[in-house]
Amino acid sequence: MSASASTPQLSGNQHRWHYEFAHLALRIPVFGQADFMLDALADPLRSRALIRAGMARVAQNCGLSEDQVETLAKQIRVLPARFDADSGFVVGMPPPQNAPECYLFAIVRDKSGSIAYYTLERSLGDDTVLGGWNAEGAHLNFGPGPQPDLDAFVAAIVALRRK
Repeated sequence: MSASASTPQLSGNQHRWHYEFAHLALRIPVFGQADFMLDALADPLRSRALIRAGMARVAQNCGLSEDQVETLAKQIRVLPARFDADSGFVVGMPPPQNAPECYLFAIVRDKSGSIAYYTLERSLGDDTVLGGWNAEGAHLNFGPGPQPDLDAFVAAIVALRRK
């Protein structure tokens, strides 16, 4: 799920875009407006618009130019996914440069309508961390994560949800 477009040159605070997009820009509205966000992610055109809107908010905080936003937004991919009996989406990010930037993150809705938000983050070493966020805004750490691969990430979430 990595990108084919080249990564623009970033300096100073601009490097925070990666963290802010995965950990804040989509997470906050997902928990606040779950139905709207999940419906938008399900539609390819609306999901692109949602990514652009999230990137526009990140751009303000991180000082990104319109060209940088456009290049970076094109590298973010949204895929529908099944998590056992539950459904959701996996969002693929450009390769992270620093911990705790995300390789992937997932938004999962269970049959009761509850939302879960999982992250596969780069650790301080060469490993990954399976993390997440709850609706109250607390960051969760589930321990070592799988390789940064879509199928391995989904399998790790399924295993975690079965516990």
